[in-house]
Amino acid sequence: MRHEKESIEALKVIIKYHTPGDVAALGIETADPRVIKLNNLKTYPDESLKAIELISKLGSRRGYNGLPELLPGINFVLGLVGESTLTYKLNEEFIEKLYSRRVLVRRINVRKVLVLPGTQLYKYGTRFIDKYRALAKRFEKKVLHYSRLFLQQVVPSGTILRYVYIEYYDPRLGVTFARQAGSYPIVVEIPCRLTQRGIIDVYVYSHSARSIRGIPIPLNPNKSALTIMSKIVGEGLAQRIALSRPLKNDYEIREVLGKYSKFFSIGGYTC
Repeated sequence: MRHEKESIEALKVIIKYHTPGDVAALGIETADPRVIKLNNLKTYPDESLKAIELISKLGSRRGYNGLPELLPGINFVLGLVGESTLTYKLNEEFIEKLYSRRVLVRRINVRKVLVLPGTQLYKYGTRFIDKYRALAKRFEKKVLHYSRLFLQQVVPSGTILRYVYIEYYDPRLGVTFARQAGSYPIVVEIPCRLTQRGIIDVYVYSHSARSIRGIPIPLNPNKSALTIMSKIVGEGLAQRIALSRPLKNDYEIREVLGKYSKFFSIGGYTC
């Protein structure tokens, strides 16, 4: 990577003054050196890898809202001049290498190139997109698979996300959607009805490729469903809560739940 010292200083300044969870979006575009050269792109795989590792290393410390301070985002573009079956193989290997090195990556975007009149790409049209359509679909599926794995690293189960803004409840899905403020905020799916706008804390219990699933905390142990509470304390303790209901105060909650009592309160959310 060129200008490493200056890059480190710039990243430190960003981390000092920004919102935790922000994304440094990197236009990798492709991991195929031949395609990079033919399309006059600016970075080769080894350089990209070093930059991603550097951002991950400096930005991995968790901030006040529960997210790492700053993480890389990766953009791939499909349909560039010179693409071949090797291109897709190299792109997949690049993602696999990142994961094997335990690099924290916030997101991976895949887009097809936009062919505009007057550009050098225009004379090729959609030739490369059309030729490798099946490989592109396979690559997109691979990206979704690794996106989920990376998200599990960025926001492991048991993470507490703070300052999460309730957006809306979808009655068809039975899910409340929420997210934090920031660039490329992570969507939080909450499996219960929260209709009043506000700011909450969330306990993360599961992941998809593009979102996380969480429980609002603290929970009301007398009114919340056992299936919901078990996502935090497990089925055994959830059953113990059921047998102890109604719990009269926070002291009784501590007696029943011990270290997990911090996630519960008589005045907490019903979920």
